[in-house]
Amino acid sequence: MLENRDTYRADFCTIVGPAFAEETELLSELQLHKVTALTVPDLQTLLHIGANAYELQQRILVPGYASDVLGDLLWERNHGEAKRVATVAALIQSEAWKAQVTAAKQGGRANAPDATVDAAMLLVDEALQNAGSTQACTRDEVEEAFAYPASPNVAAAVKAQTGALVVVSV
Repeated sequence: MLENRDTYRADFCTIVGPAFAEETELLSELQLHKVTALTVPDLQTLLHIGANAYELQQRILVPGYASDVLGDLLWERNHGEAKRVATVAALIQSEAWKAQVTAAKQGGRANAPDATVDAAMLLVDEALQNAGSTQACTRDEVEEAFAYPASPNVAAAVKAQTGALVVVSV
């Protein structure tokens, strides 16, 4: 196994099996030789969630048992930073759109509020509270979320010269 890593100049080395005994000696060997032990159920889980190369490299292919770190990846996917920023971005898009449409109907385009980071924080915090969340968004999350709808791949908003976000579709 290790000779193959050297032959092919591989960055990672894994051993795959139906199951592995949680032995201290095996764990020591895995860590010493920088090998990841993956079980068939671990692989099934990774395939089921569509784990990407970045997640595998950064979170799973570490010396030791993959099952010891797989739970961290699943938690991050369901509750971590990427999930929070995606939620904040979706709320900014929907709530800013509503506010901009309402204002435009009542006083024209000049009356529509700018979706600045501060205004977006207020809108998102209110939407989160209405959804039952006790945790507010952070400035960093909102700033990161501003980039998502304005990216060329999403094109649901544009950034004004002032830095405000103008939602163009929901």
